Amino acid sequence: MGGFRGTGKVGGGREGMGGSGTWGIRWVWGSGHVRLALRPYLDRPSPTVYSLSPQLVSNPYQYDVLVMPNLYGNIIDNLAAGLVGGAGVVPGESFSAEYAVFETGARHPFSQAMGRNIANPTAMLLSSANMLRHLNLEFHSNLISEAVRKVIKLGKVRTRDMGGYSTTSDFLKSVIDNLHPARLR
Repeated sequence: MGGFRGTGKVGGGREGMGGSGTWGIRWVWGSGHVRLALRPYLDRPSPTVYSLSPQLVSNPYQYDVLVMPNLYGNIIDNLAAGLVGGAGVVPGESFSAEYAVFETGARHPFSQAMGRNIANPTAMLLSSANMLRHLNLEFHSNLISEAVRKVIKLGKVRTRDMGGYSTTSDFLKSVIDNLHPARLR
């Protein structure tokens, strides 16, 4: 999974960047219709969100940046989250001139999981790591993101959306065990 890493804060109040750092999705929203920045062309006709969706599914690599209103951004980020593993694995960041918000990358509430211990915590953990990185706490950020990567790479503890049978608590315990393996043994 690869994302695109931006420069951080973007001025202008109405514009910002959202995304996932090194894992997942990045989008830019603004006023008006969907505007595309394509490789290597910067000026292209503006498709509707409905014609853009199948293009993203069939060839997502043709796009570097998508500029659109927030509503369309929500539709496209949910679609893109599905392409890289689902709503449970994609962290999100939104920046303005004054604020930074760190949350799951897809606006998928998964209300069926509430109170059932079955949700995938990866997106929230990686969002937390991205927030720590934004606060210049690189060591702590790397500690969390590397522990999450280790758990996913080992594949022994997987929530249902990742093809396993582990609970949220199982996944979190495994991540914690990978934070300080020497201390916990």
